[in-house]
Amino acid sequence: MNAPQAAVAYLRVSTDEQHLGPEAQLAAVRAFAQARGLEIAAVCVDHVSGAAPLEERDGLMDALRVLEELGGGVLLAAKRDRLARDTMLAAMLERQVEKLGGTILTADGAAEGNSPEAVLMRRVLDAFSEYERAMIRARTRAAMRALQARGVKLGNQHYGETAEERAIIAAAVELRSSGRTLEQVSVELAARGMLARSGKPFGISTLHNIIKRAFERAAA
Repeated sequence: MNAPQAAVAYLRVSTDEQHLGPEAQLAAVRAFAQARGLEIAAVCVDHVSGAAPLEERDGLMDALRVLEELGGGVLLAAKRDRLARDTMLAAMLERQVEKLGGTILTADGAAEGNSPEAVLMRRVLDAFSEYERAMIRARTRAAMRALQARGVKLGNQHYGETAEERAIIAAAVELRSSGRTLEQVSVELAARGMLARSGKPFGISTLHNIIKRAFERAAA
């Protein structure tokens, strides 16, 4: 009997999305792996926008490193939009996985294979993911304009003005200085109940800016 093919599960959660959380994604990829005879070798997670550059996704970079160590395998996500919400990023990721001798599969089974029809369908799915992200941003901007029109002040409070936020900054700097990745810092802060103002785990870019400003203030 042949050994099961190795798979690396990739989960992505964005702070501007309310559906398909990490638990639901993990359940979906595990069920798919079991049905397909795949063995999950690692689970990598990002809390970041689907348009974030590949190099800013610590979880995705970890997943690619595991694929490289395995000499190939499957990069497994719940849906295509978990990989990227940008058509160019999705194409770059697909090429990188192919170079590593791997392939990308999604738990919803969409557009599998290398037929012209399957490739076209993947491009269509990626384009719709990018469109949906643009619509989310447009709705958010419209909502902010509506609040401003009603006299609600936005963005006038700098992060770190409260004792609670200063404690979060101190914890983030300590964790980052200990060698943890930004993704690991976000996960650890969330485990301690230290969340962003939205009530969700910190995004990677937000953490990067907060920690960078803290180091700059310390060096000044």
